Amino acid sequence: NAVYNEAILPEHKGNPLIEALPPKMHQREIMDKLQYYPPLDKEIRKHEDPLVREEYTQRLKTLRQPLPLYFDCFRAIETAIKANYSAKNPFTPTTSQFLHYPVDSRPNIKPKTGWFEPKGDGITLIGESGVGKSSLLEQVLNYFPSVIQHDSYYGTELEHKTQIVWLKVDCPNNSSVRDLCEEILLSIDLALGGAKTKPESTIGKLMRQIEQKIKVNFLGILVIDEMQRLVFNRTGGENN
Repeated sequence: NAVYNEAILPEHKGNPLIEALPPKMHQREIMDKLQYYPPLDKEIRKHEDPLVREEYTQRLKTLRQPLPLYFDCFRAIETAIKANYSAKNPFTPTTSQFLHYPVDSRPNIKPKTGWFEPKGDGITLIGESGVGKSSLLEQVLNYFPSVIQHDSYYGTELEHKTQIVWLKVDCPNNSSVRDLCEEILLSIDLALGGAKTKPESTIGKLMRQIEQKIKVNFLGILVIDEMQRLVFNRTGGENN
């Protein structure tokens, strides 16, 4: 459930999507949140059974020692989410237009708060397989609630009450564009806890179906992991 914290920037104040996010933290607080050291029982070192000592070494897999890159990634994701939401205050006519018209279409009458202009950022994280990119992303994302439910914002009702802050999708093996789109659609349904949506028959219709779900649920950031699994000869070429 939404708990509102006053925003720092004047342009973010009065926006429930931003004010429902966790308060901004200093670097040391962030690193403390992201670290995890499994409990160490020093007596186990002296245990007479080597199998017991060996079993305890499995705890090393859960150890997390955050590096400076963790903080950079955290700030990049936090900034991207806020930048996205900065253009989507649910109480403005601009956002109403955004919700009811496709991105590439506009009504004949300009809203008094102006046309919708997307402000989202794109982030690319590249690294060798197995270095911990997915673990890093999951640790950072899990700091933020994945779904926030709004009721009213200081007495004002919200028309759309569900806010999906982040969604992480693993690109399927040997994936086509359609496979990836269906995975995104399924992930949205799982986040909302509702029934599975039947995917539209064509790629174009499926994209619009996903677009509408992303809009009405105010998705903050979409993370696609393992993009290298896309098979270009199944996507109509690399550009597509």
